[in-house]
Amino acid sequence: MEALAFVSSLLCLIYVTVAGAIHRGLSRTAAGRNAELHDVTVVIPARNEAHRIEACLAALAEQTYPPERTDVIVVDDRSTDDTARRALAWTDRIPGLRVARDTEPALACPKKNALDAGIRVGAGEIILTTDADCIPSPDWIASTVRAFDTDVGMVAGYAPLSAGKRLLSGLLALQGLVVSTLAAGSMGLGFPLTCSGRNLAYRRAAFHDAGGFGPIGHIHGGDDVLLMRRIAKRTPWRIRFNPEARVDSQPHTDGLFRRQVRYQSKAVHYGYSVLLVAACIYIFHVALAAGPFLAWQHPVFRVPFGLMVAAKFLADWLLLLRAARRFSARKILRLFPLLELISVPYVVVICAAGALAPSRWK
Repeated sequence: MEALAFVSSLLCLIYVTVAGAIHRGLSRTAAGRNAELHDVTVVIPARNEAHRIEACLAALAEQTYPPERTDVIVVDDRSTDDTARRALAWTDRIPGLRVARDTEPALACPKKNALDAGIRVGAGEIILTTDADCIPSPDWIASTVRAFDTDVGMVAGYAPLSAGKRLLSGLLALQGLVVSTLAAGSMGLGFPLTCSGRNLAYRRAAFHDAGGFGPIGHIHGGDDVLLMRRIAKRTPWRIRFNPEARVDSQPHTDGLFRRQVRYQSKAVHYGYSVLLVAACIYIFHVALAAGPFLAWQHPVFRVPFGLMVAAKFLADWLLLLRAARRFSARKILRLFPLLELISVPYVVVICAAGALAPSRWK
């Protein structure tokens, strides 16, 4: 038990060190200062989004970026409703709007096929992606373009989920803050770990330098994170996080377990160095899950277990408090104690399921 307590404490130290590094990386994120205008293509994959697509297009119609330099490509991804017709009705307010269909479904992931079709139709030097149920802020395009310094190939932005009044929505919104925190902090360190396709942009040149979606086309999901990892590892382009570029959306509560497993399934493709650290963090959570039983059976484990719980709570709180201040999202921290409580079984169960179970796309 003494050896187990020592190993668990060592894993706790690794966890706290990683949290501290992400905290430091958050302080290195900043809005861009690029003054050069670029032609941009906004790609929106949409499948059966007739009831949501108009709100998204209304937000794009209010963008401050020059409309003559903007293409908006809505890709009708096998819709069985009137998504395409409703999108086409906005051509009078968005002159660069076109509706495309995926005619070459060569990849295993339908969303990658849709994105690839939109990229092929558009001509912009910079490609921005979002989802049909998202609401970009008025300066989304302009702020994103400003972040593209000459050596930057990809820019990720803040993609918050609306907390709403329901407990589950609030927890998902707080989880969204965790993801944005990890994205911003890791990019600030120069070692990008995650991002969200709801608010993502990349140079067409960087996309092609990474091989496009071809090398990751056999993987269900990962149109955002796995592309980011390829650009970071296989090209000379730099990746940055822009805290000013914001895209809001509602959390999805349907098919929640399958959706969460799919999110976590991408981690197995990250590479050995990331997986090694992730394994240490996972085993640390397993130790926390087993901690109450071990502490009850073996008194020698009680003090180390208490210190591990306190260290994790403090590290997580300081990190999320820093991020909530950075993103003006302090209200959702009221659910932090509950999220902290369920984070251990979440990591133990969902992350294991994501690594072992095959992911499926809708």
